[in-house]
Amino acid sequence: LVPVTRTLELDYDAIYRAIANPFGSYDWSCVGEEHYGHLLVTFNREYGRPFILHRIRTDISPMSTPPPGSRATGFATYREYWLQKYTRKDNVPEVPEDGPCIEGQPLPRHTACVYRLNGEVLIDDHSSKPKLPTVLFPQAMCRWAYLPEEVYKTFRILPELTHRVTDIYRARAARVELNLPPIADDLMVQALTLPSATAGFNNQRLETLGDSVLKLGTAVHLFNKFPHRHEGQLDVLRRNSVANRTLLARALEHRLDQYLNSEPQSMRLWRYTLSPEADPSSLVPSRYVRRSFPRRSLQDCMEAILGASFVTGGISMALRAGTALGLCFGGPLSWHERYGGKLAQSEASVLFVGLQETLGYTFRCGHLLLEAVTHPSFRSWESSSYQRLEFLGDGTSFILSVILRLIHCA
Repeated sequence: LVPVTRTLELDYDAIYRAIANPFGSYDWSCVGEEHYGHLLVTFNREYGRPFILHRIRTDISPMSTPPPGSRATGFATYREYWLQKYTRKDNVPEVPEDGPCIEGQPLPRHTACVYRLNGEVLIDDHSSKPKLPTVLFPQAMCRWAYLPEEVYKTFRILPELTHRVTDIYRARAARVELNLPPIADDLMVQALTLPSATAGFNNQRLETLGDSVLKLGTAVHLFNKFPHRHEGQLDVLRRNSVANRTLLARALEHRLDQYLNSEPQSMRLWRYTLSPEADPSSLVPSRYVRRSFPRRSLQDCMEAILGASFVTGGISMALRAGTALGLCFGGPLSWHERYGGKLAQSEASVLFVGLQETLGYTFRCGHLLLEAVTHPSFRSWESSSYQRLEFLGDGTSFILSVILRLIHCA
């Protein structure tokens, strides 16, 4: 990272100052109240722990008596407290007896690069969090850094930003390379994120919804493709089409494992690196890294992608996504275009007038209503029993119940 000016040019003055003073400066003569809350400070006995200058305490010296309730309570002076705290074996720090003190605000550390989804704030607003208590150090043992405020603030959001960029890149690559419809970025990221990633979100909710979409899309296709098969035969076909082994086979065919987000996000380890056999000078980027994931992860991601497509664009987009993934959906055409002209419309029998009034719905295909109430034991040349429609309605009622539960638990 390098600082830039307001005109988007490199700020060479800031760069030269930082290079000339890589460890900061002990000269506090140019630091005033205008720097409070903006200057990065380090204490030479706590390496790697930065502070933000809160204020310069000219009213306190190392020989002042700590007030009750402070960290140095129990010691006669601050100097005695610092000597006791920072003495290591025979290494005794040189703590001055006079001079002002520096009051610093600890800079919060990041332990992970987790961010939020679904329209919430991308980067945590650290100003809204309770601030850590200030600490005192002798000014003579403190240095202030020639690091522009914009740079160290950028470093605070850089982990979340790089994590976000990586996830969006992976989601869009999966969408393009798998020929998926324009699923929303956040939903695609969520669909590819496994619980093992501990990212603050995962694909489990979308997987629950996608499981219902999978069963419904498969049931509608089989119902219309095999008009003369009974419920038992259709159920066997559906179970084979939605089985985990089928989903796994389709996922492996499309190399879905390349796009999964399964690794815990840590500040200390960046996992998206070149493999040992990759050539770093190659103009073609190496975009994939080896990753491990629990069993059934690929199957869950297949269903989660269906759930994400359904949330983005309804059942029409889900049909396109399922067809792209090789599922038994009968093609990307919507059901209205595919099956709309195959059903002849007919008025319902007068026997169902009361039922239609109670439901508040007028059936356009009266023969289907008659079929829906015909028991298998009743033999009729005009209508079959309700078993085929029961097979279709099972998937429809299941997805509706899942949607209502997800909305209620959102």
